[in-house]
Amino acid sequence: MAAVSIDNCFKMSVTYDVLHYTTHSLIYGGIYYLAKPHHTETEKEKHQHLQMKSKKNHYKLTIFEYLLAFTLATLLLINIAVRLVKGVPSWLFQPCHVLTAILLYVILNPQSNSKGFYLFFYSLWMPLYGLAAAPHPSWFQWWFELPVFYIHHYVIVLLPYYYLFVNHRFHPHFTSSSAMVSRGTQSVIQRFTHFTGRFRHYLTVQCIALVYHSGFLGFLGLYLNEDFDSMRCRFAGGEMFGIWWREALILAGVLIVGMTLSVIPEFIAHFIFHKPPTKSTNKTNVNNDDHDEHIISRSSINKNKLS
Repeated sequence: MAAVSIDNCFKMSVTYDVLHYTTHSLIYGGIYYLAKPHHTETEKEKHQHLQMKSKKNHYKLTIFEYLLAFTLATLLLINIAVRLVKGVPSWLFQPCHVLTAILLYVILNPQSNSKGFYLFFYSLWMPLYGLAAAPHPSWFQWWFELPVFYIHHYVIVLLPYYYLFVNHRFHPHFTSSSAMVSRGTQSVIQRFTHFTGRFRHYLTVQCIALVYHSGFLGFLGLYLNEDFDSMRCRFAGGEMFGIWWREALILAGVLIVGMTLSVIPEFIAHFIFHKPPTKSTNKTNVNNDDHDEHIISRSSINKNKLS
């Protein structure tokens, strides 16, 4: 079967696509505004993170993590070199490459907290889409490209589960006796300790990902006359969705694939490793929260006086 290109695929007019990308970006931006954490929450988290950075007991990476980082860096460098040689550097803006760079930074930075991990973990449906819709064989010019493609995507799809079920580096609120937790001090983000807070964060990450697709990749595809992630060309088998193939991909990715890959496994991990706090623990947490809020309010007052 011949490869489908931007010139012979089913696509909408440029005017329709401009309206589509603009409208969708505004909708996702509005949902993000409604779902994002409150100002007091973010200020408290910033204060906690600064406190943890001031301590010397930072997380110590394991040998396995160094091997993972080396593998990710090697795969990323190969992909960068291949796309530069082929003259398509814009393809490095595909989500899988961007997510690989994010994950590499999160792993190697001993001060990374749960936010960086969840930004990647909640975006797993995108690399899985990449596996399901692998490029046409004509795209691969050298023998190593095909195995690199599959190794790359399988690694970034499976790796987060290591941090979910084995190494609790990004889940310091887990009450399990994992040896990995004691390798360094990590700040606990309170809204990630309960399902509603994590699900709100899931929605914000999806909005960021969809704004990236519509507001950036879509317009970049129009400018370069390229198709990124089926944002311009209807995918094979998408005829049943008519002109709504992009909406179908989004709904399936966010509500079905994303929930299956991220939300459900995370719920299972919290059921196994995170025991509900006792009343005395809740009282201590409330006192700590009040203390943090007092510090934040004092900091805000001092800033106002200085200004």
